[in-house]
Amino acid sequence: AIFDSSVATQVFSIDEVQLEEGSVATDFEIVDPGTQLARCQRYYEKHTLNYEYACYAPSGTGRIRFQTIAFAVPKRVTPSTYINNPSSSGVATSAIIEGVTTTDLGIGFNTTGAAGLGLWNIAYIEAFAEL
Repeated sequence: AIFDSSVATQVFSIDEVQLEEGSVATDFEIVDPGTQLARCQRYYEKHTLNYEYACYAPSGTGRIRFQTIAFAVPKRVTPSTYINNPSSSGVATSAIIEGVTTTDLGIGFNTTGAAGLGLWNIAYIEAFAEL
């Protein structure tokens, strides 16, 4: 028997499972985590904008700074992108993201602002390259 009713706590684990569509199974394939992550990132990636990307507009009225973010791996197609900026803060006024351009290799955008610096602490960019 698989389970022993006389034992209070039991563990049941399943591993090395491969689900496939159709009636013919292919050989089982063990893929290292780095390769599997790269395969997944061809379809989706998320970047948090913070000090790492220095996402701000130079101080002074009407300043523009061009930002670029390279994707970890090239996307399977040019992805759709979503930019969220729920919490911006800085000295004087906050910067604004605009002029977004996207390729399968990365995303570029302008940050503009009035006097002072704007910095995103919680903003993020998502790239979707779904089927």
